[in-house]
Amino acid sequence: MRLNRKGFTLIELLATITILAVVSSITVGIVNSNITSAKEKSKNLTISNVEKQAYNYILENINPSIWLGKNGNKEYQCIQIKKLIDAGYIKQTDINNNRDILSESMYIQIERDKSTKTITKQELVRDETLSCPYVSNNNIVNCTISQNDEWTNSKDVTLLYKISSNNDDMIYDNYIGQFELLNNINATIIDNLTYIPSDEGENVFNFTPNFSDTSNIVNVHLKVTSNGIISSKLLYNLDVSDTISGKKSTVSTELASSVCHINKIDSVLPSVELIDSDYEDAYDTLGNITIPIVFKDNESGIDINKIDKSNIVPLLNNNEINKTSINLLCDSNNINIYQCSIVISNIKGVGNLSLKFKKSSFYDRTGNTNEETVLNTNILIDTDSPNASLIAKYYVDGNCQGSYDGSWTNSSICLEGTATKSTGTINMYSFNNSSTDFSDLILIDNPVSTFTAYKYLVSTLSKEFYFHAMDYSGNMSTSNKINVMIDKKIPKITVENQENKNITIKFEDNNSGLKEYLISTSETGKYMSISGSPKEKTISYTVPNYGKYYIIVHDVAGNEKKTTVTINDSTQNIIDINLNATVGNNDYDGNWTNQNVVLTGIASSSKDNIVGYCFSTTSYCSSFTEYSGLNITKTKTLDNTNKTYYALYWEAIDNSEINMNEGFIVEGKDTVKFLEEKLEYLGLNEREINQFIIYWIDKLENNKYNYIRFRCLEEVNKYMP
Repeated sequence: MRLNRKGFTLIELLATITILAVVSSITVGIVNSNITSAKEKSKNLTISNVEKQAYNYILENINPSIWLGKNGNKEYQCIQIKKLIDAGYIKQTDINNNRDILSESMYIQIERDKSTKTITKQELVRDETLSCPYVSNNNIVNCTISQNDEWTNSKDVTLLYKISSNNDDMIYDNYIGQFELLNNINATIIDNLTYIPSDEGENVFNFTPNFSDTSNIVNVHLKVTSNGIISSKLLYNLDVSDTISGKKSTVSTELASSVCHINKIDSVLPSVELIDSDYEDAYDTLGNITIPIVFKDNESGIDINKIDKSNIVPLLNNNEINKTSINLLCDSNNINIYQCSIVISNIKGVGNLSLKFKKSSFYDRTGNTNEETVLNTNILIDTDSPNASLIAKYYVDGNCQGSYDGSWTNSSICLEGTATKSTGTINMYSFNNSSTDFSDLILIDNPVSTFTAYKYLVSTLSKEFYFHAMDYSGNMSTSNKINVMIDKKIPKITVENQENKNITIKFEDNNSGLKEYLISTSETGKYMSISGSPKEKTISYTVPNYGKYYIIVHDVAGNEKKTTVTINDSTQNIIDINLNATVGNNDYDGNWTNQNVVLTGIASSSKDNIVGYCFSTTSYCSSFTEYSGLNITKTKTLDNTNKTYYALYWEAIDNSEINMNEGFIVEGKDTVKFLEEKLEYLGLNEREINQFIIYWIDKLENNKYNYIRFRCLEEVNKYMP
C-alpha cells in the first residue's frame, strides 16, 4: 500500500535556513547600534548631572563657596566628586556604574565671570594630575605659646593663619583673620596690623591677612600677661544678593579655627598679711617679740628662697627702730599661703609696733616682687623700765624724818621707795635684800604713774635693802642700795674677878660693837674709848677706894648698859652672881628661837661657902639645891618641852562690852611713842616692848586715830579664861 505524505524537501529546508540567517544578521546590527548609543547618552547624562549637582553644592553650601581668582575677570571653584557623594548630592552607584569615565577623586571645575557672577563653564576634569584651582579643607589656624609649661609673668603667643591652595597666583581679597580674647585675658598686640572694626565686641579683633608669599601663612604676635583663652578663626567673606529685592550682604564662612588656653601666667604681685592672733603676751620686757604672718600668692606661689629679711623693718610710732635683729621662722608646705613667724629681738622704746616690708622683700616664682607694705600689729610696746629710788629716814614718833646716813643706830628706820613711769603706770613693788629677787612683789590696788611706799625697820638688823618696781608691761626697775644697821640690843657687862681693889670686867656687844665705857662712883664722868669697835673687851681696873662704883658701857649704836659693883674690904664676905643665856655657840638675843636655850649661872663668895642655888622665873626661890663652895657654875637647858617661858601669848573671842569711857585716843603717827611709854609703865621689859610694837605697828600706825585700852588681869581672866 502507498503512503500519501506532505513535507519539505532538503533543498527547500536549506534555502529557508539561509534566508533566516541573513535576516537575523541585519536585526542584530541594528540592536547593537542602539545599545551603544544609549550607553553614551547615559554617561553624558551622568556627567551632566554631576556637574549640575556640583553647582548646586556651591549654591547651597556656604563653607566651600570660595571662588579663587586669577589675574583677569575669571574666578573658579573646584568640587571633588567624593565631596558630592559624601554630601548626598550624587549616589555612589552613579560612579560605580561609570568607572570607565568617573572616579571619586575627579573634580568638577566651574568657571564664572567675576563681575556678573554668571557661569561661563562647567566641566569634568578627568585627568587627576591636572591642576584644578581649589582651596582644600586643610586650612590651619593654631597658636604657639612661649614657656608653655613654666610659670612666668608674661608669655609670647603666636597665632598662625594658613590656607592650603594649589594655585600660587590666586588673589586673596576676601579672607579675614580673627581672634577673640576670652576669660578677661590681658594681651597686647605686637604686630602692626590693620584691624577691621568689629560689631562682635571690644575683645574681638578682625584683620586682613596678607597671604602674599608662597607659604600662604600669616602670624599674629601677642604679649599675654594673664591667664585665659584666645579663640582664633580664618574667615572667608562671600557677597550674596537677594534674588527678589536685590539687596546685597556679606556672609562670613569659617574655614578653620583654634582655641588657645594660656596658663601659668602670674602678673599679680605677691602680698603679706598678719595672721589674726592675740598679741597681748607676744613680747617680753627684753624687747623680744614673735609675730605670725602669711605671704600670699594665689598663682605661681612664693619663692621661699628669695625672702630678704633685711628689707623687713620694725616701726615704733612709724619710726624705724635701730639695733634690732630680725629672724624668720617658716614651717609651711603651701607656697601659695606661706605661713611664717617674724622674730624681732632687742626692741627698745614705747609705742605702737608696725612692720614695714620694703619693696623687693619677697618674690613669687615668676619674679614679681611686692610693693612696699606696712602692717599695723596694734601691739603697744613698752620696754622702758620705771625709775626707782630708795632713801632712808629715821622713824621717830610715827613719822619718817631726817636723813639716815647708813651708820649704826639704835633708832627705828623708815625706808621710802619711789617709782615713776613717764608712760604707763606702776603696778607692783617690793622691798628686799637682793637686787635680782622679784619674787615678793606686792600688787598695787590703784596703779599710778608715781608711786611711793614705806617699810619700817624697828628691830636689830644689819642688811642691805633695795626697792623694786614693775610697770603694767612687766618692765622691772631696781633702786640704789641702802645699807641699814640697827642695834637695839643692850651690851653686856660681866665682872669676872674681884680681889680687894682689883677687878676684871668683860664688856660684850655682838652687833654694832663696843664704843666706850665708864667706871666711876657716879653716873657721870669721863668715858674711855674702845678703839676698833670690838665685839668684846676685857679690862683690869684698880679702884682707888672701897665702895660702890658705876660701870657703864655704850655700843656704837648708842645703846647703854649700866651696872654697879661694890668693892668691899676682903675681910667682908661678898657674893657676886651672873646669869647668861646662849643658843649653840652664840649668846641668846632674846628673840624667838626654835633651838634650845642654855642658861648659865655663875656665883662666887669672897669669904663664906655658897650653900645652895636655884633657877627661877621670879626674883626669889622657894627652894634651893644644896651646894658647898666659894665658886659655883651651873647650867639649865630650856627646850620646847620646858613648861617655863618668859611670856605667853594666846587668842580668844572677846564677847564683852567695851567701856568707851576708859582708855586712850591716840593719833596713828604717835602710836609707837605711846606704846613705848605705857608698856614700860605696865612693867614690860625692853624686849617685850619691842616685840609688842613690831606686831601692832602695821595695824595701828596708818590709822588716823586709834582707840587703845589695856585689859587688867581680872578682865582677862573673866572674859578670856
